[in-house]
Amino acid sequence: MTTSLRVLQGVLWAGAVWAAALAGTPELPGQKVQLGLGRIGAVALAPSGNSLWVATTVGIYRFDLPYLRRLPWNYVLDPWFHGEPASLALSPDEKLMACGTTRGKLLLWRTVASALYPLEPFVLGRERVQAVAFSGDGLELAAGVGREVVVVDLLTGEMRRSPDLGGPVLGLIYPAEGPGIYALVENLGVVVLDRRSLERIRLVEIEGASAWTSSPDAALWVGTQRCEVYRIHGSAAEVVFVHKRQRPIRSLAVGQGWLALGLEYGLEVWDLARNKVVFEHPDAWIWRPWVGVDGKGRYLLCIPGPHGVESWDAEGWRRIAWAYGFSDAILSVGFLQNGRQLITGCREGSLQVWDVSTREVLRVLPHHGGSVYALATSAEGTWAAWGAGEVGVYNAITGDVNFYSNAWLGWASSVTAVALSADGQLLAANSFGCMVFLWTLPEGRRLAPPAIWDCSYVAELALSPDGTTLAIGDYAGRILVWSVPARKETTTLQGTGKLGAMSFSPDGKLLVAAFENEVIVWDTTTWDIAARLEVKWEPRGLAFVQGQDLLAILGSSELGLWSTETWTEVSRTYLPFIGLGLAASPDGKLLATSHAEGLVILWDVASLLGHR
Repeated sequence: MTTSLRVLQGVLWAGAVWAAALAGTPELPGQKVQLGLGRIGAVALAPSGNSLWVATTVGIYRFDLPYLRRLPWNYVLDPWFHGEPASLALSPDEKLMACGTTRGKLLLWRTVASALYPLEPFVLGRERVQAVAFSGDGLELAAGVGREVVVVDLLTGEMRRSPDLGGPVLGLIYPAEGPGIYALVENLGVVVLDRRSLERIRLVEIEGASAWTSSPDAALWVGTQRCEVYRIHGSAAEVVFVHKRQRPIRSLAVGQGWLALGLEYGLEVWDLARNKVVFEHPDAWIWRPWVGVDGKGRYLLCIPGPHGVESWDAEGWRRIAWAYGFSDAILSVGFLQNGRQLITGCREGSLQVWDVSTREVLRVLPHHGGSVYALATSAEGTWAAWGAGEVGVYNAITGDVNFYSNAWLGWASSVTAVALSADGQLLAANSFGCMVFLWTLPEGRRLAPPAIWDCSYVAELALSPDGTTLAIGDYAGRILVWSVPARKETTTLQGTGKLGAMSFSPDGKLLVAAFENEVIVWDTTTWDIAARLEVKWEPRGLAFVQGQDLLAILGSSELGLWSTETWTEVSRTYLPFIGLGLAASPDGKLLATSHAEGLVILWDVASLLGHR
C-alpha cells in the first residue's frame, strides 16, 4: 500500500469515525468503550445562571447547578478538522451557542429540545479565537481573533474586522448600556470599540492585564500578572486588591462580598471587606484554575485542574458536588483488578482510577507534581507504580498510596521510568538519569547497591516477570541487561535510533524494544535477535496480549497487532485520536489506548482480529 493511499485511507476513516459518533453508533470496528470526556478547552455559564457548559477536545457537555449533574446536551467535536475549543458563549435567550477554536473557526449551534444542531461555521482567520460574546439582542457575535476583534452579523453573515489592538484579545463583553464593545487586551488593559466601525474609542490602561470578569453592578474587574485587581466603572480604574505573592491571575469571579482568584498555582477566595482569605482550595498542585460564580453569587464554580469541575457553597465553603472524567493529555495507562479498573497518568501530573464497566472515575490519587510519563502495573493489577516528582505506589486492594524517594546522597531527581515484576513485589525506578533503584513491596525497602550505567539518560525500564532480570534502555537506543540477584551487568544490546518502549513477554523468554521505525525482538536465553519488525510509524507503546500469541504496537495514529509465531502483522486500525499509551488486560481480551485529547479507548481484541 502506497503512502498516499494510506493517508487517504486515514482521512476517510477519520470522517467515518465522526459521522458514526454523531449518529450514536460504535465509532470503529473493535472499539468497545470510550472513557473520559476529553481535555477542557472552554467554559461558559448560561445567562440564566442555572447551568454550566464545558467544551473539550472531544465534545460539549452541559451540567446543572449547583449539583453538576450531566444533562442530555452532548455534542461530538472534531478537533482534527475544526481545531480544539478555545472559547465558548451562549446568546442571552440561550437559543444559540458559539465556540471559537484554535484554528480560527467560529462554530455555531442552535439549542432546541435538549439537543445541539450545528449551523454553518465561520472561518475568521488562522489564529486562535480566544474570546466570543453575543450582543444583548443576540443579533451580533464578537470574536477575539489574535490581536483583532471580528464582529459577525448573524442575520446577514456580514463580518467586520477591527484594527490591530496592540496585543492578544483575551475577553469580550457587550455592555448593558452604551454602543461600544469592551475588549480585554493582554498586558494593555480594556479597549472600548465603537460597535459599528470597530475603531478604538478609548483605552483604560492596566499594565499586565491577564483576566477579567463583570459584577451585577455593571463594573468590570481586571486581574494582572502582578496579582493586582482593578475595578472599572465608566472610564475610571481603581486598585481594589493587591496580593502579596505576586502570582499571575488567570481567572477571577466576584460574589456577594467575596473575590475568587484563579492564580498561576492556587485558588483563593478573599473577603473584600476584611481583606482576608476565607477559602483556599485543598489541592496544592492547582495550575491555572478557572473560577466562576452562579447568577446569584451563592456558589463558587471552579475547574481546579484538567480532571474535574467543582461547585462550592459560598457560605460555609463546603464542596457541594464535583464532576470528574475530564483529563489533560493521558500519557500512560494500565489495567487494575484483573481488568475491572484502569489507572491513567496525565500530563499535568494527576492520576485517576476508572471503573471499566461504568466508565466513571472512582478516585483521583494524590500526586507530587510532574507529568506521569512512567506508569507500570503488576500482572493481575494489584499494584501500580508511577514516576513524576517521586516514585508513587498504589495498592488497588487496600487503596493505600505510598511515595518513595529516589534521592541519592541527599539529592533527588525526577523519575522518567518505572517497572514492576509480575507479582508486584519488586519495583524499579530511575534517578539522576543513569541510576536505577530497586524496592521490595509492600515493605518499601530500598535495595543496595543501585544499578549505575554510563549512559545519556534512562528512557525505559522493564523487569522480567520473575523479577530476576532488569532491562535499562537509554535515549540513544542502547539497552543494558542487568542481573537483579547478582547485582551486575549481563550484556548490552544495541538498537536502531531513539528508544520509545520496551517490554518482556509474559513468559520472560522475549524482550521487545521499539525504536523509531523498527521493533526488535531478542531471545532472552541467548540474547540473539529473534525478529525485526518494520513499522511505518514511530512506535509509542508495546503490549503482549496474554494467551493470544499477539504483540500490540501503538503509533500516534495506528494500532497494529502482530503474530508472535510468524512475526507478521495480522491487523491494523487507524486511531481517531493521537495515541500516547498502551496496555493489555490480564485476560488478553482488551487493549487500552490513551490519547492526547484526554480520553482512553478500550478495544476488543477479537473484533480487531476480525477487521483486517
